[in-house]
Amino acid sequence: MRFSLRTVLTALAAILALTAITASAATAAPEWYVKKAKTWSKVSTPVNVTFKGSYELTFEFNGSYDKFKCEENKIEGTIGSGGLGTISTFEQLEPHRLCKGIETEKKLNECPSIEKVNAFNLPWQTDLYAEGGATRAKIVHKEGALGAASEWTCNTEFFGKHPLVCSVETSTQLTNNGIAGTVESNSDSKSNKVWCVKESQVGGAWTFREIIRPTEAEKTAGVEAIKVE
Repeated sequence: MRFSLRTVLTALAAILALTAITASAATAAPEWYVKKAKTWSKVSTPVNVTFKGSYELTFEFNGSYDKFKCEENKIEGTIGSGGLGTISTFEQLEPHRLCKGIETEKKLNECPSIEKVNAFNLPWQTDLYAEGGATRAKIVHKEGALGAASEWTCNTEFFGKHPLVCSVETSTQLTNNGIAGTVESNSDSKSNKVWCVKESQVGGAWTFREIIRPTEAEKTAGVEAIKVE
């Protein structure tokens, strides 16, 4: 059975509304900091940033198996005051070349190559919070909205083309790289589960690593580094 894209996104939004991640009110929320003229200060006006890295997505449910890794994605957004931020661009450069299926000896990969990647409901809002001694970022689900999601179109020799729609409303652990002046964003045990819908099946997991850094335009304007604290 195939569902319309809106039906899929609505279902994902309903699931996420029930499983939303909330930060502890007793813990002071972390903030974004920017370094200019060798001096650190809290971000007061939005700073444009890019995310560079790769991700690996796995969908396995009831005999269905899709697994692939994508590199050199194009993700852009902002970091702002109060720990807030946005993701305004989520694109995959040359998906037919830079997204590769990951094969196993025991299972037939139903997504050996990717034809295209589409993001929905941009821009996505992000927020920082502290948990278990770590600084984390989450993509915030807006009440009443369909939510942040992306669709990967798998191209197969035997099964033809099929969409894999996944929510990207998850959280990441952030680590400062003081030498490079960047922030590393990684999936971990708290964020490796992702809600994906393929026909009538729901499941999924991913791993990813993205480096957040100021854009070249921001560097030209005097931004030397960013961090979370």
